[in-house]
Amino acid sequence: MKRILSLILLLSLCAILLCGCADGYQTVEKNGLKLRLPGYFEDKSSESYAAGYDFLYSYGGMGFLGIREDRSDFPEGYGSMDLKAYGNFVIYGNQLACELVNREGFYTFTYQKAAPEGDLTYVAIVLENKDAFYTVQAYCLSEFYSENASLIWKCLTSAKVQ
Repeated sequence: MKRILSLILLLSLCAILLCGCADGYQTVEKNGLKLRLPGYFEDKSSESYAAGYDFLYSYGGMGFLGIREDRSDFPEGYGSMDLKAYGNFVIYGNQLACELVNREGFYTFTYQKAAPEGDLTYVAIVLENKDAFYTVQAYCLSEFYSENASLIWKCLTSAKVQ
């Protein structure tokens, strides 16, 4: 009887420890893209202000959004551009005052925009597969950007395309 009780206690302890080791992140999968975000971010993709994006997850004054652009939707000759050219295409097409840089193997750019809730800082990365280009962006109230920059970068660089 003591052995059974000890075994039950040991198994319960193992279950508690395994549950306690969860990292609190969720994996978001949309249109061939995977992204790991803290579990407290909520899916707001169906909200009207998310129209035009494939996904939007937000929490407080921070969010992650993404868009997939099929290569076949680009004018002739543009679908075969490389990832760096696509990044510059996004910057130019959206009239952003920033530069595309290569950071840790990712093409990325950072810019600011005024919003009703205050100035927002955006950080974006561009990705590709054989069929499409992806732009994944994070935004944060600019006044809180420096304290959230490492979390933003960690989440952005978790992005993978299939």
